[in-house]
Amino acid sequence: MNDKKICFIMCSNNETYAEECIRYINELSVPKGYVVEHVIIRDAVSMTSGYNEAMSMTDAKYKIYLHQDVLIVNKKLISDILSIFQQDSNVGMIGAVGNRSLPADGAPWSDGIFRRVGQVYADNIVESHISRYEYARKPYEDVIVIDGMLMATQYDVRWREDLFTGWHFYDCSQSVEFIKAGYKVVVPYMEKPWVFHDNDILHVDDYEKWRDIFEKEYKDVYYNWTDEGRNYESSTEKDIVIYQVFKEGDNRLNFPYAPLYKEEDKDYVCFTDWKEAKSDYWRMVYV
Repeated sequence: MNDKKICFIMCSNNETYAEECIRYINELSVPKGYVVEHVIIRDAVSMTSGYNEAMSMTDAKYKIYLHQDVLIVNKKLISDILSIFQQDSNVGMIGAVGNRSLPADGAPWSDGIFRRVGQVYADNIVESHISRYEYARKPYEDVIVIDGMLMATQYDVRWREDLFTGWHFYDCSQSVEFIKAGYKVVVPYMEKPWVFHDNDILHVDDYEKWRDIFEKEYKDVYYNWTDEGRNYESSTEKDIVIYQVFKEGDNRLNFPYAPLYKEEDKDYVCFTDWKEAKSDYWRMVYV
């Protein structure tokens, strides 16, 4: 594996899109000592099969998978990505937009955009605009999934072409696969969007089919990132401490449920007289 090489990878069925995408890549600043290449898989059967094929065609340690209609406008993108990877070897994948949590059905935006972090310049036919979600925490924030428009990796994890043989939810699948492999998936803090996504026409063929497959395959993992599951709070001082504050009007759980509070070296402690309290995730210890 060549740790001084960055490979840009895309699946393409449109030469005009691909040429413009490469034109922007060629304008990027390349850190001294590094080389850049690109691999284009034309007319792939699926995104996962195309990406797996491309992965085997390069020895680059750093791979940036992107849509053919994505234009990189941050000329320092390579150094920004390398900085994150090299400062934290646990970061496996970086995206421009992602989700802090997922709803129960697994679709990143099925109940709105309040879960989304990051930003992107977007084209909606009439005009271009900034799709700005919540800013990610500095210098980056752990997420459960990232959007497939741009997915940068420093490790190779096979794309699930055995499951996702189309063009949707491959990005959510790969995000969870990285987390299952023990890596972090993150969205960096950015003052301005890093990319322009010229995606003015949405293609949602068989979207529900792939969403259903994603839900069945990964719900036991992403449930921990749902409102009903485990909420994450980042700690810069020591190990992550998990806690949640419930508000009666803002949750889907019926009363009564256990009040929770934060305690050192504990995931959480609850005081309750609800003897039927159970958990599909936590190991419960009754005292």
